[in-house]
Amino acid sequence: MNIIVSAIAALLFSPLLLPSMAGTAVAVPNAGTTIKDPVSGIQLSWIPKGCFLPANVSSTANADSASDAIETCIDRGFWMGTFEITQGQYKHIMGNNPSSYKQGDDYPVENVRWLSARAFIRELNKRSGKQFRLPSEAEWEYAARSGGKPTRFGAAGAANDVAWYMANSNDHPHPVGEKKPNALGLFDMSGNVWEWTHDCWNADMAEAPTDGSPWTWGDCSVRVLRGGSWYDAKSMISTKARLYNYTEKSDNNSGFRIVLD
Repeated sequence: MNIIVSAIAALLFSPLLLPSMAGTAVAVPNAGTTIKDPVSGIQLSWIPKGCFLPANVSSTANADSASDAIETCIDRGFWMGTFEITQGQYKHIMGNNPSSYKQGDDYPVENVRWLSARAFIRELNKRSGKQFRLPSEAEWEYAARSGGKPTRFGAAGAANDVAWYMANSNDHPHPVGEKKPNALGLFDMSGNVWEWTHDCWNADMAEAPTDGSPWTWGDCSVRVLRGGSWYDAKSMISTKARLYNYTEKSDNNSGFRIVLD
């Protein structure tokens, strides 16, 4: 870890340093720079700010037929989990493992309700003193597409190279980070497990927020998942594909990753 990255990590993870830094310019990390939260061991990658055209998907039924949408601009960079939250990390924070496939600590935690993902984040924030959260749907897509690039999957290449999905998963999830990462260093943005976002469900994305913030209106009894899973066909591991589920419901192909501003 170089001096600049070490300084950034100290600033993020040492709250007592913040007052002394007031009024001092801090170097912006390079895209894909990584840091690690000392409390949970979660690694995060830097996602720079930028603008992009989100996929204009009206439903999961036509998730691969998209047209250009109004430009969305992420006006500040953020840190996103390099990997999906693992079973080991979830157990470390919550003391339990809800997963259906308990095959090892490096496997993504699954069978996680949206409400449980939020509970994990609250507990992590309590222990760390930081403000982790779920990504907005726009942030998730922007990061999955390596900063809004027109990529079909969450990394460049053939589906088999970048994702665990129906054709190669042997009907179960796999350890995180085994497939090819995208240009921002994020792994498993396609396949392995669906990932919860903060957003309430809206089938028609024509009126989605254009500043990268989450939709906090619509049907908030259900929330948006992105990325596809080990269970899904190739069309559903596309960066365009969307799914929703009830906040109190869990599935063995659904997990999450977190972000930090």
